[in-house]
Amino acid sequence: MTFVLWGGIHGCAQIAEDIFKIDRKKKNWLSIAAVFLFVTFAWIFFRVETLPEAIFIFQNIFSGISHPAAYIKTGLSQMGIGKFTCAQIAISLLILTIFELIHLKKDPIQEISKLYKPIRWGAYWLFILTIGYYCIKNVGQNQFVYFQF
Repeated sequence: MTFVLWGGIHGCAQIAEDIFKIDRKKKNWLSIAAVFLFVTFAWIFFRVETLPEAIFIFQNIFSGISHPAAYIKTGLSQMGIGKFTCAQIAISLLILTIFELIHLKKDPIQEISKLYKPIRWGAYWLFILTIGYYCIKNVGQNQFVYFQF
């Protein structure tokens, strides 16, 4: 039932947004970071099964991190994420950031349609093959979180 609390947290955030008259159209890096952190921490309530589990996570989320780089490296290693996957994630985030920056100024679909045809189709195929790769790679892995309810 903690997912109900998760929904309530998001509802309270929307109410606060209305009370403080926050303009969603005005985006700056600080507001984007604040929303990201808020949503990330709210996801804890969605994922845990009981409220005491969430409280335990919040109390211990940053404990034992005296060397952040080693902590991250160990965590990635324990999850089976190597350098190649990290590079894929970094490149994907870079591409998404570029598209977001383009979107702030122009329509990205129109910008892509203006590209030289072989480059545009190369990007399409790269996108399709990347999705296919991750679909095949994750066959037999843990179920998608929404299917667990």
